[in-house]
Amino acid sequence: KGTFYNHFADKEDLARAIAAETRARIEEEIGRLNTTVADPALRMARAVTICIRFSLKERQKLPTLVRLISSVTDAKHPLNFSLLSDIRDGMAAGVFTCPTEEVGVTFVVGNTMATISHLQNISELALARPFMKQMAIMLLVGLGMSRPQAEKTIEAAHGALL
Repeated sequence: KGTFYNHFADKEDLARAIAAETRARIEEEIGRLNTTVADPALRMARAVTICIRFSLKERQKLPTLVRLISSVTDAKHPLNFSLLSDIRDGMAAGVFTCPTEEVGVTFVVGNTMATISHLQNISELALARPFMKQMAIMLLVGLGMSRPQAEKTIEAAHGALL
């Protein structure tokens, strides 16, 4: 117990550290798998797919991620750098119509975390896929894409990553 307090102020501090380490791992994988993708909508779809896929594989970390969402919705948070960049690029290209970058980041993080939270009780990827697909389509539509284009983009992301 004494050693614990040398590293963490309390249990919440430990939970924040676990969440930050987990989110950093997810961001690293997203960056690695999206390096050759130029389309901001496809990058976004792939990033959300990677995040949800990770959460299904590492279920023990889900409660911590879901509980600590408030610390990662800030558009200026370092872990949101790639997401913010994709929002900006999508807005500049006219693909996304977010009122502000901050709203876009919060919307994406909130949608993704709600999807992850819902999927906590679904054990098989095959059963999770339809819900994941519909939530991802709604995400892109909510950002301003047409439904047919959102469906096409999500199919491409899921086909490559699931």
